[in-house]
Amino acid sequence: MHPCRIVVPVVWLALLLGTAGQMRGQEQLATRAPRFVSVIPSTHRLVDASQSALLKRQVSLDLDGAPLTAALDEIANRAGIRLIYSRDQVPAQTPVTLKAASITLGAALTAVLYDTGLDVVVSSDGQMALAKKPPVDPRGPQASGRIVGRVTDRKSGSALVGASVVVEGTSRSATTGNDGRYRIAEMAPGTYVVRARYIGYLSETASVTVAEDQEATADLALEKSVQRLDEVVTTGTLIPTEVKALPTPITVITAEDIERLHPRRFDQLLQLAVPGAVVWEPDATDAIYVMNVSLRGVSAIGGGSPPKVYIDGIETAQHISLSIDPQSIERIEVLRGPQASAVYGSDAMGGVIQIFTKRGAGGRQGPQLEAQAGLGRVESAFPESGALRQEYAAAISGNMGPANYRIGGGYRRTGAWTVGFKESTPSLNAASRFEQGPLTVDLTARFEQSGNEPGSGSLLAPAAVPQFQRIQTRFETYGAQVAYQPLPWWQHSATVGVDRLPSSNIQYQRRLTTPADTLLTVVEQQQQRLSVAYRTTATATLGSGISGTLTAGADHYVYTLNTFFTDGAVSTLPLVIAPGHEISGSRARTTNTGVFAQAAMNLRETLFLTGALRIEGNSDFGSTVHWPRSTKVGLTYVHQFGAATMKLRTSYGEAIRPPTFGTKDSMDISPGVFVQLPSPGLRPEQQIGPDAGLDLVLGRRGSLSVTYYHQTAKDLIDGVTNFQVFPFTAQYINVARVKNTGWEFEGTLELDRLTLRGNFAVTHSRPEDLGNVPADASLRVGQQMQNMPWHTAGLTLNAWLLRRTGLTAGLAYQGKWLAYDWLSYYACTGGTGPCPSVNLADYYGERPAVVKLNLAVDQQLTRMLAAYLNVEDVTNQGIKRGRFNYLPLPGRVGTIGVRVRY
Repeated sequence: MHPCRIVVPVVWLALLLGTAGQMRGQEQLATRAPRFVSVIPSTHRLVDASQSALLKRQVSLDLDGAPLTAALDEIANRAGIRLIYSRDQVPAQTPVTLKAASITLGAALTAVLYDTGLDVVVSSDGQMALAKKPPVDPRGPQASGRIVGRVTDRKSGSALVGASVVVEGTSRSATTGNDGRYRIAEMAPGTYVVRARYIGYLSETASVTVAEDQEATADLALEKSVQRLDEVVTTGTLIPTEVKALPTPITVITAEDIERLHPRRFDQLLQLAVPGAVVWEPDATDAIYVMNVSLRGVSAIGGGSPPKVYIDGIETAQHISLSIDPQSIERIEVLRGPQASAVYGSDAMGGVIQIFTKRGAGGRQGPQLEAQAGLGRVESAFPESGALRQEYAAAISGNMGPANYRIGGGYRRTGAWTVGFKESTPSLNAASRFEQGPLTVDLTARFEQSGNEPGSGSLLAPAAVPQFQRIQTRFETYGAQVAYQPLPWWQHSATVGVDRLPSSNIQYQRRLTTPADTLLTVVEQQQQRLSVAYRTTATATLGSGISGTLTAGADHYVYTLNTFFTDGAVSTLPLVIAPGHEISGSRARTTNTGVFAQAAMNLRETLFLTGALRIEGNSDFGSTVHWPRSTKVGLTYVHQFGAATMKLRTSYGEAIRPPTFGTKDSMDISPGVFVQLPSPGLRPEQQIGPDAGLDLVLGRRGSLSVTYYHQTAKDLIDGVTNFQVFPFTAQYINVARVKNTGWEFEGTLELDRLTLRGNFAVTHSRPEDLGNVPADASLRVGQQMQNMPWHTAGLTLNAWLLRRTGLTAGLAYQGKWLAYDWLSYYACTGGTGPCPSVNLADYYGERPAVVKLNLAVDQQLTRMLAAYLNVEDVTNQGIKRGRFNYLPLPGRVGTIGVRVRY
């Protein structure tokens, strides 16, 4: 470039651009002006991109002797684009003078890059990169170059194992190994844009020029995402996909979030992060593993809308019974709404929760050790308040050749914060990833045993006789996922796994509530889900800036439930049954098979179309019901306004839930007195409807999402009893319909030392038709469903007060809801309180809103040692949070501990 300043008339620039526009894809002649090019997918050669709409954006410039790099940054900022270049290739200090009230982006770049020997590469997503002009080769481009590099975490510098690296506009791609390195061979000489994607990170691009028989290096450092549109997730599409392409909202909870929040239970995370999530914590009489979660209202007569839960791609045996060590979780992805069912199958009417466990870090020298220990105090409304709580965890991770691994374990224990209560939970988990060329194998194993003795105290009778029950539940998950990519555009994956939930509830001592209360109760139960799944995905470039993806697959599971029961035991070890009493047992077995296909299209990173169809067979469907369908369609539009990005989305979904085992069959409930009639036409329950929303991302500082949904749960199943005939009859039929509508809001704000995330939801869940279901105070047409708050909210604040001190505050709000005032009712009927009425319906009404505040402080003491203080339920609202207000929950829980990493 000339040492003098650049002053270029706009008319001359237009003529220059017209000359550049005469270039065609296979022409490699160098010019003094920069060329605007993209890449032909099939030949990897350059084509003219000078007519791109992006280059026609109007900008206003007033540059007076600005250095060239500053001029480029100003042009990119004014046009609202991202311009990638290496400062080593740009004559940085060359002064630039360019004044124009209105000039196109293409003209401005042509002016300042004239005679620099640089071209402008326009990526398919609208980004731009500067690259040196390739040398002229009279033989034409030869596919003999190579692109190599390493993908790392920008903050820590550690390798990212299994990251996907693609050459934009081509079918060439690779996956990083345990050292984070990748290699893409047989590249024709030319300039390319390389993009790296990794789950939970923002995608990153780099420009690279490949020469014949040479290696070109493109290292990419990825930044962890904070719920931005470029974050990569798998839930909703089964393959890594950027959030901007998804037509349905998704919430992500990362390992960093979990570490800062110090949750006791997995489901506590959902309360703070997921809009509209209603989480009821188990009370003093519950088994500690009960997980009562609803998303987007109620989709069953019995209440709730539980999501379907997966751990490392393996469906759990029971979606309302789950315990998992929070320290073993890498990330959680939550998809709300019936749209998930078209891919994930029945039981996903309320959405899907995917839990991904930690795999270990590749590229490290030697193993990494981490451990933590904490002691705490549990308060309650009982004299036993102040029970000791302990938590311990340890893990080792690393890599051995092509495999990385993590093995961890923990132990949690809580003392008697109410009469007779005890709880202890040891756990062990292991996971590994092996990668060799196109083959990737993930292995998962976890074992957790939750043992507790439920408390019997209540606010009515604090000194009640203990239950003398010992409940033990094991959570076991074992599975493998195999992925194989024989061609850059074609990949396969298969999953096989089993999730087991054996449990026992044994009364070990006579209660003697009456002189005759001397017999013992024993319940043994085993639930198991064995599942297999296969899917294949093909991608193709359909035209300039247009790509498509087709995924097809099939899955099958076998669910078994075996139960053994007696309430007439004289002793339990050995088991001795009293005369006149018996042992009863039952066995349930359900099989389910589904086949699905999903298509997605990407039009210039601006318009995204998605559609999916699934048909399913289940052994619990009525005999006349054959292969009902679940569907999903979605549309997403993304537009950039300067530094802001707007996403408009809408989707429609149809989801199903099979009847429970035995509801379609005839049986003698009480021979000669009560019979159940068959229901050959019993259909699955359904939830259908659309949602629509707006996502707005303001650079890297903040985001706002708004979603409206309008869904109908129909064909809901309930039993209808006829006492007008003898023997009495009962039959399960599709009878009821519930309308679920609402608004969901999410937002983030990220400053230098502070991150704020919040959500708020308005939920209306009301029956529209009850058919023959008897109406009562808690179930009436047009009235909000029981235990479903109208409003919920969550707020999380992360702040670094000092260089080594972090503060995290979590605020969970549960607005008013309708429920029975059991405390007042039992006080009335038991003679211990006022008694305005003995009619239970008169005690049904609004329950007060509850706000729960958690605070945590993390202090880094040395490079390897940190201390933490966590206070859950700072204002001690536990007594008010339960569905049954006479049965309290643990109140304030304070814990202090240390964490070591080496």
